Amino acid sequence: MLSLSREKIVKLSITAMIIITASVLCAADASELWENNISDLLCQRGGSVSGNIILLEIDSHSLEELGPYQTWTRDYVAEAIERLNTSEDSRPAAIGVDVLYIGESYAESDRHLVEACSMADNVIVGTLINYDTLMREDGEGNYYMENAVSLYEEPFERLKQCTEQGFVNGYPDKDGVMRHARQWERLEDGRVVPSFAYAVYQKYAQSAGLPTDLDIPVNENGQWYIYYQAKPGGYSNGYSLSDFIQGEIPADRMAGAVVLIGPYAEGLQDSYITSIKHDAPMYGVEIYANMIDTMIKGEFKKELPMWQILLLQGMFIVVVCFMTFRPKLRYGAAAALTGSIGYIILGLVLYQLGYKADFIYVPFVSIIVPVCNVIVHYLKAVRQKREVERTFRRYVAPEVVDKIIKTGIDQIELGGAVTDIACLFVDIRGFTTLSEQLEAREVVEILNQYLELTSSCIFRHGGTLDKFIGDATMAVYNSPIPQEDYVYKAVLTAWDMVREAERLVPSLGAKYGKSVSFGVGVHCGEAVVGNIGTMKRMDFTAIGDTVNTAARLEANAPAGTVLISRNVVDRLGDRIDVESLGNLPLKGKSQELEIFKLINIKDDH
Repeated sequence: MLSLSREKIVKLSITAMIIITASVLCAADASELWENNISDLLCQRGGSVSGNIILLEIDSHSLEELGPYQTWTRDYVAEAIERLNTSEDSRPAAIGVDVLYIGESYAESDRHLVEACSMADNVIVGTLINYDTLMREDGEGNYYMENAVSLYEEPFERLKQCTEQGFVNGYPDKDGVMRHARQWERLEDGRVVPSFAYAVYQKYAQSAGLPTDLDIPVNENGQWYIYYQAKPGGYSNGYSLSDFIQGEIPADRMAGAVVLIGPYAEGLQDSYITSIKHDAPMYGVEIYANMIDTMIKGEFKKELPMWQILLLQGMFIVVVCFMTFRPKLRYGAAAALTGSIGYIILGLVLYQLGYKADFIYVPFVSIIVPVCNVIVHYLKAVRQKREVERTFRRYVAPEVVDKIIKTGIDQIELGGAVTDIACLFVDIRGFTTLSEQLEAREVVEILNQYLELTSSCIFRHGGTLDKFIGDATMAVYNSPIPQEDYVYKAVLTAWDMVREAERLVPSLGAKYGKSVSFGVGVHCGEAVVGNIGTMKRMDFTAIGDTVNTAARLEANAPAGTVLISRNVVDRLGDRIDVESLGNLPLKGKSQELEIFKLINIKDDH
């Protein structure tokens, strides 16, 4: 039987270990996903929607009236801006266009848009920031890797001169939920550029007499916490862009307001899960409405720094632990329950005062401490260690504890998105015969040289090495990161593989008395790209007819030949020389496909 002093020592030791463990987990964000979900549930309740933020929606009705979005010219948005700015008395204070106009398109359409934006100085258009891992030098000869801005994509020059801009990047958390945003970003050239929402707010503030420069509280990552004013659909008045263009919605309703023009229909790939509602996506233009509304009201929530969170939690945990050291277990349970509820109430009060704290760790410790107290009581009964452990497991299942302390790696979800890609397949011709004639060691050496060659060609042109399939290699372009000119890069890769394979022939012939050559197939089109498989075993890859067609082209390619499809030829035009092989049947395809042999690349690298 443990003495009373020994019992207290054990209790204090266990409690101290739990407090330290909880603090470390909190500081390391080991249960970040749990914490975020609980905070979303408790805090994101919505507020009051401002009537001076109006959406002109590129909705399903607009797509029915004006045709598929990909066929739109820039005239539709130009017409909307012209109507909004027709009268000086009724024009909006700010017009935010959540559309990227990176390059020029049709000259007349571009001119129309520029003229419409030039009518008034109230138009803000989107820009895009591309991030990448870049190598830095600290001034002392030491190099390190840093995630930084690699490219800033702005509107074409004439539009840039007559509008203001803000970047439209989204910054979802690790679980894909939009909880944070950036107020501004510093570019490599030293420029500081505002976010789209902040640029729209600043334009509105100039007209409304609000401060144009806001000191928005940010966390250690330079991001501010979005306090959503409304759930999905909360800002929608059903104002369809097509109806507005056709005059069915009076323009004077927009007088002095913030007008946001942007996608508001499924299939336009501009919707996100937000912290205010996990089971329904919110369109990007409405997320901006929430952000701008928060800026107008000044209702920001400051995320407490880690040292303040740890101090606050430590105070509560000490009180809970002290109250839990009661002779009777029910008193300790009551203290734990009271402490958990009290801490949650305090967190909600702080949130209303403008401060966001963590919610999970004090209730977590308040549960664990009484459980540890249960263990000590059973030890006092002089039970064997195994019996104590079995009893403890009846109170808290081990698998539940495991879930609490995990870092969230089990939250990766299956699923994919339709993406336009270029797909390349390549394999060794006659590899089976080669493997029969050479020793295993020699076959492996040749195969390794082949894999090194194909891999280096793929990486050289920015491709993604999807997988090795025996002696075949699959590569994709424009996934998972969007690329420019990705079809051309795929063809360049195939061309390099064939030519470099020819340079391997003398060395392989001299060493093994054998040589290898490649057959390559390239096709482009839409494919489903994402995590494919099961929750226990998944792979980020591409699937679909585009991939299958590329594989069939490779299977029909003779040694030293690159076969490409009509899709590839149409996209590259006169940048390549090809020879049509006519319409040929491909295995697994119901219709014959016109196949081309790549002869030369004119615009070579």
